[in-house]
Amino acid sequence: MKRLRHLMLRVAILCLILLQVVASPVAFALESEDNQPSDRSIGELVPIEEPAPIILLYVPYMDWSQIDVESAPFIYQLMEDSACGNLISNNAWVIDTLEKDPYVTTYLQPYNLRLSQYDATVGYLLETMDPNSLLIIAGSKNFRNEWAPQSYSPIIISGHGFDGYLSSTTTDHSRLLTTRDVSALVRNINYLPDSPGYSAITITSHATADDVAQKLSTLIRDRELCDDFRSTKPAINIAFLFLTFVTFIISFFLIFLHFRLSRKSLDFLIPLVRILWLIILSYPPATFLMHLTLPSVSHPLLLMLDCAIWAVAIVLTALLIGRQTRWVHSLIFLFGLTILVVVIDQLLGGPWSHVGYITYDILEGSRFDGLGNESAAMLFGAWFTLSGLLINRFPQHRLISAFKRWIFLVISLALLFVSCAPMFGSSFGPLVWALTGTFYIWWLINERPVNCRVIILAIGIPILLALGVLYLDLLYNPLSHMRWVIPSAKQGIAVLVHDMLLEAWQVSLNTTLSYVPWPALIFVVAVVILMAVLRIAAPGPYREFWQRNVGFRAAFSTGLIVVGITLLIEDSGALTPSVYLIYLMSCFVWLICDLHSWRLREARRGNSELSLSELQRSDSLPAPLVEDDVDPIREESVLTVDDQPEGSTQPSVGRSTATFATVTLLSRITGFLRTMAFAFALGNTLFSSAYYVSNNLPNMLYELVAGGVLTTAFLPLYLAQREKHGREGATEYASNLLGIAITTLGLVSLLATIFAPQVIWTQTFMTQDQTEQIEIAVFFFRFFAIQAVFYGVGAILSGLLNAHRIFFWSALAPVFNNIVVIITFLGFPIISGIDLLAGMIWLATGTTLGVVAMLVIQIPAFLKLKIPLHFRVDLRDPALRETARIALPATIFIIMNLLVVAFMNSFSLAVADNGPSTLSFAWLWYQLPYGVIGVALSTTLFSEMSAASAAGDWQSFKVNVSRGLRTTIFLITPLALLLFALSHQLAGLYHAGQFNYQDVIDVANVLGVWCFALPFYAGYMYLYRAFSSLRDLSLFIRIDAVGRVFQALLYGFFTTGFGLWDGIGLIGIPVADIIIYSLLFMVMNRVLQGQIGSFGLEIILRDGAKILAASALAVVFPTIIARSGFNDSIVVSLIVIVFCGSIGLGLYYLTCRMFKIPEVKVVNDLIVKIARRLRRSAKGR
Repeated sequence: MKRLRHLMLRVAILCLILLQVVASPVAFALESEDNQPSDRSIGELVPIEEPAPIILLYVPYMDWSQIDVESAPFIYQLMEDSACGNLISNNAWVIDTLEKDPYVTTYLQPYNLRLSQYDATVGYLLETMDPNSLLIIAGSKNFRNEWAPQSYSPIIISGHGFDGYLSSTTTDHSRLLTTRDVSALVRNINYLPDSPGYSAITITSHATADDVAQKLSTLIRDRELCDDFRSTKPAINIAFLFLTFVTFIISFFLIFLHFRLSRKSLDFLIPLVRILWLIILSYPPATFLMHLTLPSVSHPLLLMLDCAIWAVAIVLTALLIGRQTRWVHSLIFLFGLTILVVVIDQLLGGPWSHVGYITYDILEGSRFDGLGNESAAMLFGAWFTLSGLLINRFPQHRLISAFKRWIFLVISLALLFVSCAPMFGSSFGPLVWALTGTFYIWWLINERPVNCRVIILAIGIPILLALGVLYLDLLYNPLSHMRWVIPSAKQGIAVLVHDMLLEAWQVSLNTTLSYVPWPALIFVVAVVILMAVLRIAAPGPYREFWQRNVGFRAAFSTGLIVVGITLLIEDSGALTPSVYLIYLMSCFVWLICDLHSWRLREARRGNSELSLSELQRSDSLPAPLVEDDVDPIREESVLTVDDQPEGSTQPSVGRSTATFATVTLLSRITGFLRTMAFAFALGNTLFSSAYYVSNNLPNMLYELVAGGVLTTAFLPLYLAQREKHGREGATEYASNLLGIAITTLGLVSLLATIFAPQVIWTQTFMTQDQTEQIEIAVFFFRFFAIQAVFYGVGAILSGLLNAHRIFFWSALAPVFNNIVVIITFLGFPIISGIDLLAGMIWLATGTTLGVVAMLVIQIPAFLKLKIPLHFRVDLRDPALRETARIALPATIFIIMNLLVVAFMNSFSLAVADNGPSTLSFAWLWYQLPYGVIGVALSTTLFSEMSAASAAGDWQSFKVNVSRGLRTTIFLITPLALLLFALSHQLAGLYHAGQFNYQDVIDVANVLGVWCFALPFYAGYMYLYRAFSSLRDLSLFIRIDAVGRVFQALLYGFFTTGFGLWDGIGLIGIPVADIIIYSLLFMVMNRVLQGQIGSFGLEIILRDGAKILAASALAVVFPTIIARSGFNDSIVVSLIVIVFCGSIGLGLYYLTCRMFKIPEVKVVNDLIVKIARRLRRSAKGR
């Protein structure tokens, strides 16, 4: 009957509104002196209520992309002057809330008007409305129950001096308006300025410029982000629920202790079940960290990838904690992390954790409603279970006695305050069941007797407390969200108690029947019944199980009571008890797995006849087995600062690597300055893409014609010639290669200059409609083609210097190249401003002179070697056959690389005009760790591996392979994750001149994904050097060629799509690289192991997992800081990079020490050496 009365009342109100609209229309027209066309007429305005201080104008189908100075001049002027623009959910409740407010006048117009006609209405209202009034323009498409094609629509608020974006402390992170924000603003302005909670309403400006176009661009991007964000919700929720269901089913095989499972089955099920539970428990903290990245994420795939990465990092950390100590500690870690996450989530105004993600819309979360019943179930489920587990694990610890008496109570009450206090949201349900659970578990862990009086007090007192707080909240808090749930609250405490008791169960039951599928409901009830039977009846071995696990028994018994109460009183139906069950069941199954593990260990010791009951009574609980891997290759392969034998005249590998890396870092710094100059002078435009493509081609030609010979084959064969024929024979071999390289590369450069359009076509065949871009690229390439000759001669000089362990000058050469090109870029805007053609000639000439400088700077160091190098061409030289045998596979490798780059450029151009240049900007940061560390390490160890291969010293060869892989993983992995954490700030360093904010976002998105391919890429390129030093690349090249074909196909599939798949745009390039390089890295490791024997690959991968976990832990804090919404200025970005990078590296060092990673010895030795020198300097003073 009540529902019928409400329905009849709504129909009557609607009829009155329609009658008023039909009977008393107010028509008016907007006239102007210049006779505006008919499409500027305002149509018909119909006020629903009497005029009031706040005016609501509904503009259906309004979109930020439609607003410009021509089609909507008045709205545009509002945005430019003082209006607040934001997004609001397409929820009819938003408009209904404003309609029903007595201080709001709502205007309706026909739905078929153009935006210009609505804009004319805005102009009329601005001209006629009271100066003190507030104008709200809403574009929600769900007004009057219309279907909404998008999740969010524009809302504009003008008046009272608003400017920028309206936000609150809870929505500032997502920068979105909620219904409660708008309602609070309306009430705050008019008649409730001092009410509790209104201090959270603030006006903040998130616009990066005063230009209205910049504001609109930001709003468009935010709307797309919100729609993309919401689209991830079904996928993540389905994955979580499916995984939870599967884990429960598999766990049942272990819960039924009467089943006699075979040893093989247990060996498989126990680790599988543990890992599955760890994955489930990692979801809340993973999704919380995922939501913190919301402002800098602009694609749903990136968001889901972000969530997966955090989950994997958390699971790996938990596994490592369990592996290094005890497996139960990994569970303690995840419970503690969950509690911390939910508390921070609540203090930040959640719900951002996963349970809130299931039940609420994160983008609309408001602290007025608190963390919600489901998040409270997650909080107290983890806390109560953790408390029992701690008592179980540390029964004799000196703090356990105090924990039982008062620590548990204090922490529980603190959590209750954070989750239930009015200033945090007034969650009244947990006041009943969480306080009841607190009392019960405290009573049980202190081994006090339970009787009827205790049960009545434990349930009655929390209910009375909850009702009292609810009544006070309704009495003194005008915005109490419970007014929407209990309309009768204003009628007094007696009516309130009556409605709470009678309607709470009905609401819970209706929610359960309406939203919970019957199979899921039956499954939850069956699990609760099963757990109750196991606890109360204690069949078979469970009698001993409960006697042994006293602490967990108290948590388990309390959990059953709490689940029953939540099922009765919570309005979320079966969802709240289900969330609580996850934590209770995870600990229960974990302890059962421990029991099975003990039995397996006893069976291995010859006690296989013991039953589970006898095993538990025997007190035979051996400590976990901890394997200590000892491998001579592992011990020798740890890189040290001074690793050369005493008496050796050659510099150590560690010292050479440090020198090379230091100079390379200087090179990369100047390279970054060069890129900044490039961004400043050319921007991220069609012109810059043409320059980028043409400037890359000479290097490609060099790699194609001579790169395989000079880069891969020259050094090992030069050393082999010196071993066989002495210094003179090696010199003749080098002279012959020099003459052939100059002749061949010179001819190729000449032909490329003549046929420049055809060469450029190889990079632009997907974009033939961009004729202007192709013409610019051809012009530049005619100047750049000669660079290939200088690349070739410089490679020979670098190879000779490296063969004699002189790495400094070859590493320093790019610095001079960068300096020359920076000067060229800085002069280009000035010269091109006078004459564009002269500017292009200046740019082309300066770029070529930079390559010449890179060659010239190495000549003095080469002359000191006193090698009589001369021009010589002898095609009959026997050494050329060996060169060709090695160079042919290397050339194929280079060709495949060039083809892949060509496909990458072409597909990137197909999805974005600035695609290649965006990739180049991201590539600079992506390559920085590898260019500084990976190249330095592989270059120095390439000489060592080549010498060991020539001498047949395979033990040294294996040690160097292992050393290079271990050090590469140790140094590159944390830097790759720091690239992810700081991707937005790193891209923000380009934000100058023609490089705008959207370009920063594009580069950051690409870099944020690309960095995850970096460890695999660096390791794969090191393996290429290892195969090259063997002077046998045939098998490597065959496998690589197959991988490159699939890489090109994946570029096309992920960028432009295939069939019904539309692709994911430019992000598809790094996604394809992650897949290909990870597969190639694993395959090539196995291939190399098959050729040279074991070099400790299994231990390398195991330690690599530790390094990954240590890196993930180290970058959590820097990621949170870096993605906290700093502005995009270069100075702020640089400060954040330095601060977060330093913190991340420091935390990485500490976590590596905690995980006992051997490579940390390098850092320890370096710190000791620096400290020793500082002490000496202090004494010298």
